[in-house]
Amino acid sequence: MKYIILLPLLFLISCTTTPKSSIRTSTRICKDFTKPQPILPGHYWDHKIHLVPHFIGSKDSLTSEQFDGYVVVYIPPKSPFHKKGVLVGDLILEVDGIKPKYVNLEDNPEFLSKIASVSFNNIQLEHCKKKI
Repeated sequence: MKYIILLPLLFLISCTTTPKSSIRTSTRICKDFTKPQPILPGHYWDHKIHLVPHFIGSKDSLTSEQFDGYVVVYIPPKSPFHKKGVLVGDLILEVDGIKPKYVNLEDNPEFLSKIASVSFNNIQLEHCKKKI
């Protein structure tokens, strides 16, 4: 009799849980963002989060092919991004299956709308392991 009561309860719990964020820790060395960063062209800032483009490889020859996501450089206190598990220094690779393809956020309208409204269920992040 106990098992008959538990089964519907377990089903309800499994249906109401929200999808978890995909977070992986890398050996990537990250800059320490304890000091405020200037807001430059190509950055995203909306009073909830400050994002800057992240590139793979050399800074001397930056191309769109080397662009792989946005680094979080600032999250103000009480930002809704804290509840989503996003930390300063994280590299945002994907939001609800949408990868940013271009450095300019306006060229990524789906990605930008998810970030701006904080309406995503899944976010793929890469946490820093070391900070310099």
